[in-house]
Amino acid sequence: MLREQLTISNDPGGDLFLGGGSITTTPIADLPLLIQQQIGKSTTDAVVVGLARDTRDFYFDPKSGSRHGITAEFAGSALGGDNYFYKLIGDSAWFFPMFGDTVFAPRARIGVAHSYRANDPLPVGERFFVGGIQTLRGFSFGKGGPVAPDGSILGATKQLLLNLDFLFPLVPEVKVKGVVFFDYGKGFNDGEPLGIHLRPAAGAGIRWISPFGPLRLEYGINLDRKTNERSGLFEFSIGSLF
Repeated sequence: MLREQLTISNDPGGDLFLGGGSITTTPIADLPLLIQQQIGKSTTDAVVVGLARDTRDFYFDPKSGSRHGITAEFAGSALGGDNYFYKLIGDSAWFFPMFGDTVFAPRARIGVAHSYRANDPLPVGERFFVGGIQTLRGFSFGKGGPVAPDGSILGATKQLLLNLDFLFPLVPEVKVKGVVFFDYGKGFNDGEPLGIHLRPAAGAGIRWISPFGPLRLEYGINLDRKTNERSGLFEFSIGSLF
């Protein structure tokens, strides 16, 4: 059983209080539409179940094996809370050893979430934000999905992602590797069906299995650039390869 609470409230002084103690004085009318739609307090009571199989030879730096998982979340109805939705996520990753200690690592993900109570939007925290080093490289966070006319991200109710990575040793003695990649994915808006016409990106980077955990520095190029989108993006992460 999972319980989450989100507070988005406006006081008479004009301050907007977000869950977790953060505050912004931005006028309500200037906030992203996604936030405007959910002013108030909401509670999610949900049941989450998952099934996974992992045959990777090494968790942080696999050279062979695979990892597959499916997660289902159901909130509302007899469980209580204010939010009523379901969310399904499938994730499959493979690691194939190639020539000269190189590895080909494809990964596919699909996700669907839906609010089943009339006139209630899917909660902000349950939407899919496609874009960034963990999903669609070369795109800013959330920009690989639906955006408002002012450019603010809306979050998606469905996602489809394909990541193709080719890893090769640079400095094997200290576990430094290079990577070239191709990403193909998209976040889909409410009412928009899943499809195969996605957003492409490609790039390269460096990975280091450091004493502090995996470090990633990668540059992605947006291969399907639209108006007001960046042509590419450098990103850094620590603690997770994906």
